[in-house]
Amino acid sequence: MELEFDRYDDFNLLSRKLTEITNDTNEIMMELAGFFDSFELDTARISSITTNLQDEITMARMVEIDRLYQMFQRPVRDLARDENKEINLVVSGGETKIDKTIFEIISDPMMHMIRNAISHGIEPAEERKRLGKEPVGALIMKSRHEGNSIIIEIEDDGRGMDPAQLRKTAVDKGFMAPAEVQSLTDLESLNLIFRPGFSTAQVVGKVSGRGVGMDVVSTHLAKINGRIEIKTEKGVGTKFLIRLPLTLAIAQALIVKLKDQELAVPMNLVEETTRFSFKEIQRAAGEEMVNLRGTLVRLLKLNDILGVGKFPKKEETFRHPTLILGTAEKRIALLVEDIVGREEIVVKSLGEYLRGVRMFSGATISGEGNVRLILNISSLFGDESQLTTKASFMAGREAAAAPEAARRKPRVLVVDDSISIRKYVQRFLDRTGYEVEVAPDGMEALNVMGRIKFDAVITDLEMPVMHGYDLIAEMKRNPALMNVPVIVLTSRAGEKHRQKAIEMGAQDYLVKPFEEQEMLGALKKLLSGAALAHRT
Repeated sequence: MELEFDRYDDFNLLSRKLTEITNDTNEIMMELAGFFDSFELDTARISSITTNLQDEITMARMVEIDRLYQMFQRPVRDLARDENKEINLVVSGGETKIDKTIFEIISDPMMHMIRNAISHGIEPAEERKRLGKEPVGALIMKSRHEGNSIIIEIEDDGRGMDPAQLRKTAVDKGFMAPAEVQSLTDLESLNLIFRPGFSTAQVVGKVSGRGVGMDVVSTHLAKINGRIEIKTEKGVGTKFLIRLPLTLAIAQALIVKLKDQELAVPMNLVEETTRFSFKEIQRAAGEEMVNLRGTLVRLLKLNDILGVGKFPKKEETFRHPTLILGTAEKRIALLVEDIVGREEIVVKSLGEYLRGVRMFSGATISGEGNVRLILNISSLFGDESQLTTKASFMAGREAAAAPEAARRKPRVLVVDDSISIRKYVQRFLDRTGYEVEVAPDGMEALNVMGRIKFDAVITDLEMPVMHGYDLIAEMKRNPALMNVPVIVLTSRAGEKHRQKAIEMGAQDYLVKPFEEQEMLGALKKLLSGAALAHRT
């Protein structure tokens, strides 16, 4: 008798075998799905535990800001008495918790701001009565959580700040030339108060007039990636809004990429992300700029900052990811190769050996175990000479141990009747580690040098009122100025002009347009063997 399975041909046997394999595969997939469901549940539990542990560790570092407010009660009372003013201190949000390290860092800056509010802001009782205000001034301090930040407000109902008066003070005290301040906006004028030594007080007293205060505030806030904003109205009052990270140990960061290297950028300083192509980059006053909704913003490229060559080649129209970074009223655009994503990172110190590397504020470790350096964004807004990787690393401990006098910035006076040239030279020298003042002509330059001592002078030749040759001659006749080195910067390329300038006492002669490195080399050569001018 023919067996039943003998009726199946090879094709039917193959089909049945495939069906069995399919059923086996489905069974395995179901088991794998169950395993992954269980694994996902365990992962979620571990994530929940670690998050709770992280929150507990963070909370263990936190203290109520009311402890800080209590520290200010007596100083406010004493300062008000010294200034013969009546002041009512009002605080709210004292239950807001802040990282203990941040608590310790901001106590001095806040004290400076309170001193300024009492000394400069709030008027005496008699003056307030004449202005129709309550005789007792109000000093208000508030704090609150906002996302991953802590907001602290310090507000007074006093005089407010007058941008025009700040511009006048900048000229009177030699911070800027009269022609230079005319181009400042009101916001830029308000930012003058953050310059070291700037003070609107007419008389030096116990509380004010020393020019120490708001520059200390900005310096301390920069250390912790904090931001400060000013809102003021003349005759109504002033409000300072300070934005601080929730903790220094754990931070929200944007991970960016360049040539397979990932870096972290603190999120609290990232205002937005956008894209720009190289075709959209403009040049103004010698700097690269991009147009952000009608406003020109200075552009920095991550590859230039790190000194790692060029971006990978793309089409000219390719729009590169760009971070818009902000601190106080300043904005810059940072062009990067790619944005990996947003992460919560644990911040690690760079250690004692790398403490002098200002380009990075710390480091973190990725989930894969790779080290990511954290960009020090505040350094991008200031002294960019600190961004030179090679120089920073080579300095090491020797730089940290160098005497304070050796780390002072050389002071340079730029004399040119062209506003654009003055701004261009001032900005790039500022970025490369020099303290720069400007003057529109030789006569104004002599006036500035009468108040401030300089380590070098860069001057044009053809200027109104007093041209460059006369300026050099006047300097050589003056015993206090005759040893100040002079670099001529002019469009006159003729050898007779060069020879005349050198014969009159100029140490170097540069022709416009010039290379930045050419000027930096000339300055370095002149100043390398000379002591910095005595600060007065």
